[in-house]
Amino acid sequence: MFRTITQHEETALGLPYAVILENAAQEILDDDGSVLGVHIPNMENLVATIAAVRCLMPERLRGNEVRFIRKVIGKGAKEFAEDLEMDPSTYSRWENEKQTVGGWADKQVRQMTILLLAGRIAHLKIDPNIVVSLRFQGDIMNRVPLHFRLEKCGNQDGDAWVDLPLAA
Repeated sequence: MFRTITQHEETALGLPYAVILENAAQEILDDDGSVLGVHIPNMENLVATIAAVRCLMPERLRGNEVRFIRKVIGKGAKEFAEDLEMDPSTYSRWENEKQTVGGWADKQVRQMTILLLAGRIAHLKIDPNIVVSLRFQGDIMNRVPLHFRLEKCGNQDGDAWVDLPLAA
């Protein structure tokens, strides 16, 4: 038995902040109504959508976000570093928060992410040129958590996660 949760705070994604899921996550209940766990539908689409949405935000990527993105794309650290044509030890320092990701490299990660995820999140129409024109400002920690809702697409793709505007 399942019960939809009005607002679920997901903290197990490896990000330095929570992701809020609106009217989508479901509590798994036993016959007595006790909660056994939480089910998040269409998780693959959710993580791909989070990665893409984060790539369009004008705050610099943090190392744990780069790791999250790499895992969503489905690459190992060495392979991802090679794709970026960079030293794997430098990449490792990013992921381990020992070195910040520079502006040019940050945009390369974002461009690669948008291009590689484009087919997995067809409901998001993303122009890769948006990343080129990003001007970094502030810190994402001042804007989080991110909010998402699962919506019916009305096509063969089924349900899709969409990001909700951040509160002003």
